[in-house]
Amino acid sequence: MNKAQTTLFGMLVGAGLAYFLDPERGARRRAEVRDQLMQARQDLEESARTRAREMRGRAGGLLHEARTDARAADTIPRSVDAPVDNRFDSPGHAPGAETGGADAGTGDPAWS
Repeated sequence: MNKAQTTLFGMLVGAGLAYFLDPERGARRRAEVRDQLMQARQDLEESARTRAREMRGRAGGLLHEARTDARAADTIPRSVDAPVDNRFDSPGHAPGAETGGADAGTGDPAWS
């Protein structure tokens, strides 16, 4: 800071101290500031509690929705005519081997 800034800063600090340490009204001013800070703290705490309650409600709703969807998926009857692709259920199975495709034999399409 240069000299002018330092002087201005010192004047502001001095004025603030004089305002709050005034023998006649300083105690009341300090009490007002303290009360305002306490009220702001209480408002912030209440806001945080409200937000947390809202988030718990949303999370509970999402959980309920997910459980409902999972239960609905379990109760959907599978059609008897629906094709079942179980070609990859057995270990060591190469895709395309049953058709003699590129994966059968050497793996090189030129040699199949």
